[in-house]
Amino acid sequence: MTRRQIARALRFEIMAVLALVMFGAPQIATGADNRVSLDRAALVGLLTEALHDKVDGASWTVLPGQSTISLKLPADGHGMARVADITYEKSRNFFTASLTAGEDVVTVTGRVNTQISLPVPVRRIELGEVVRAVDLEDQLWPADRVSGDAIQDAGSLIGKEARRALLVGQPLRRADVQAERLVLRGKPVTVEVRSPVLHMSMQGRAQQDGAKGEVVRILNTQSNRTIEAVVIGSGLVEVNLPQESRQTAQIQQTQGDIP
Repeated sequence: MTRRQIARALRFEIMAVLALVMFGAPQIATGADNRVSLDRAALVGLLTEALHDKVDGASWTVLPGQSTISLKLPADGHGMARVADITYEKSRNFFTASLTAGEDVVTVTGRVNTQISLPVPVRRIELGEVVRAVDLEDQLWPADRVSGDAIQDAGSLIGKEARRALLVGQPLRRADVQAERLVLRGKPVTVEVRSPVLHMSMQGRAQQDGAKGEVVRILNTQSNRTIEAVVIGSGLVEVNLPQESRQTAQIQQTQGDIP
């Protein structure tokens, strides 16, 4: 079996257990009139098995429109309730199934309640705080209540900075977080100047916020010039001078005018 098939099989087993918890053990009763009756739990079991290759999602449950149905057995009294045919409309989470025990056919309709596992905060995360793994837990949410830009992977949140207060137990959108700002506008930074023949440090002041790898404007507080530098750490930026600038750099270094 492939990993996908194994995952589907495991999900089916889990959903079967959930059906037992929610609806109880299935009851199939055969009457004297040569008919078989299925209660809600038996219906859910048959329909879940028929739908398990059609429905996507981390978790889902079947909600049939009928609580019980009655199916006529063959004349010899031997037969088994089964799903003869089923169609599923993914856009509406709606299904139509045909059930039979050998003679008549009964149509059953209903909905599939699909759920998605989402990482949500376990505590209030304030504006500007960095999200940590311990700040999150997975919760199941109805798929029809989850927006298209909801973050479904905790890895896309960990290490990111909150752009607003993040509330306990609420799904998060991509616009709610950003890469951690290592340089803050108006704050002092250390400028590392590098060239093939030169490495020196000086102080500057950030003219804009920046995350690691971003290019930001820095005011050289010695020369009062604005330069561009790459953020490489907390309060740390780097300027790389090209090979042809090394003689100029040496001269400017002696004058305290780098860059």
